Amino acid sequence: MDLYYHIIPPPSRAVLVLADLLNLEFNLTSIDTRDEQELAVLTKVTSSCVIQRLLRSLSTTQVNPLQSLPTLIDGDIVVGEPHAVLLHLTIRFDSGGTLYPAELRVRSSIHQCLFFDTNLYKCFVAYAMPVVIKRLAPDQELFEKLLACLAGLEGYLEGREYAACDHFTLADLCLAHTISALDVIKVLLDPKYPNVARWFEKVRGEMPKFDELQGRAEEALRAFLARQIQYTERKMDIYYNIISPPSRALALLMSNLGLLSVSWKSLDLLAGEQLAPEFVAINPQHCVPTLVDGDVVLWESNAIMVYLAEKYQIPEPGYPRDPVRRALMLQRMFFDVGTLHKAITECYSHQVVTGKQEKGETAAKKLDEVLKLLDGFLAKGKYVAGDTLTLADFSIAGTMSILTLVEHDLSSYEQISRWQNLCSEKMSGYGGLMDEAKAEWPKFLENLKKKL
Repeated sequence: MDLYYHIIPPPSRAVLVLADLLNLEFNLTSIDTRDEQELAVLTKVTSSCVIQRLLRSLSTTQVNPLQSLPTLIDGDIVVGEPHAVLLHLTIRFDSGGTLYPAELRVRSSIHQCLFFDTNLYKCFVAYAMPVVIKRLAPDQELFEKLLACLAGLEGYLEGREYAACDHFTLADLCLAHTISALDVIKVLLDPKYPNVARWFEKVRGEMPKFDELQGRAEEALRAFLARQIQYTERKMDIYYNIISPPSRALALLMSNLGLLSVSWKSLDLLAGEQLAPEFVAINPQHCVPTLVDGDVVLWESNAIMVYLAEKYQIPEPGYPRDPVRRALMLQRMFFDVGTLHKAITECYSHQVVTGKQEKGETAAKKLDEVLKLLDGFLAKGKYVAGDTLTLADFSIAGTMSILTLVEHDLSSYEQISRWQNLCSEKMSGYGGLMDEAKAEWPKFLENLKKKL
């Protein structure tokens, strides 16, 4: 039998432990994490351990269209997805029938545990992968979902030695490997889960290969993370100015992504630092913000945001995968650039330059119309592109912060006021960035007067 696997994901180890219990041997095909292309693929592991590019390179799409690991080839039978592989091996080779007893009641309990295990592992991957692999800021909502699953298991194991019946079964094997993954984020150290901890220690002792494979997985993970840190900690340069609304929008997004590997390079626009030959060589339009990420050079804040969303695979709902929801998000971002920012600039550029408070009647009327449009968008959902926070909110929050600096009265726009309060609450760093901009604003105006 052939088995395609990787030592780090728990489902692959579960199959190897089962093979040891059943005295089975495989022709193993493992991923070489030292290979640069496969390393890049590994960062894209999903909740079902899909490593698509790798498996395409192994020509296994013809064998397993699901392109999932582990994948078992047993003669002319091809099985993908972890639980299906485990059930296939158990039904075929567990002659004693102890791992998957024939009794309907016990099998129903095992099936229940396997379905629960799928959801638990999905919750773990959704939370942990961005934190451990991509080094993004933890998502509290995803963490709460993971803890809710763990609390459910804690209650289920109350008074039980094993998960499905009075002895070790496939249910214990599967759940134990998923629980072993939680050790990466030290959840089991929480005293709220004594039943889980007690059960885990018992069942791991009934799997002779468990600790050995767990040790190999931890060693491989450390090696992978060491290389991943080296890869992700390559500093990105961002040229910006805190007075620039697009710069603030980008800084706000970076703060919420938790990306620390950034070298922020402030340019004094009034002093003409953006016109320095070395910067013009980077960005011939000499505008901020500008991103330099290795060979990638981008300007226009929204283009940079989309690039970061793609590179770091920002999960739903921040960067929608559904084409309709993504189109709505992009529409709002284009509205920001082509309509909102333009209206604010036309209304207040004269005041900023001259220091005079009066606004042109036509420009003021146009701004009011545009703000009513935005207020209408927000009447349809909590955020600018629906009921979830997306890139569009960061983009528009940066632009709307201009009106805070110029003390524009927004009290008549009920939905905008509500949304700004929500952004202040939900966006990490929102208040700090605004405080920094407010502190610099009088200096900017004074220097502008001197320049003129």
